[in-house]
Amino acid sequence: MQLEGERMLVRSGRSRFSLSTLPAADFPNLDDWQSEVEFTLPQATMKRLIEATPVFYGASGRSLLLKWYAV
Repeated sequence: MQLEGERMLVRSGRSRFSLSTLPAADFPNLDDWQSEVEFTLPQATMKRLIEATPVFYGASGRSLLLKWYAV
């Protein structure tokens, strides 16, 4: 893996991926976050939630392809 500007390059064998990144400063510091509510989710529920999350793939420099995982 190699960070080049705002892109993370991942290479393995013949595969090469270029991923968009965001600066760490754009995210909240969770060490400073205090929650008043805690809960636990069963593994199967968490898996279903992740599978139901839409994923965007860059088909080209100008267009995006949306893939929706069915629950």
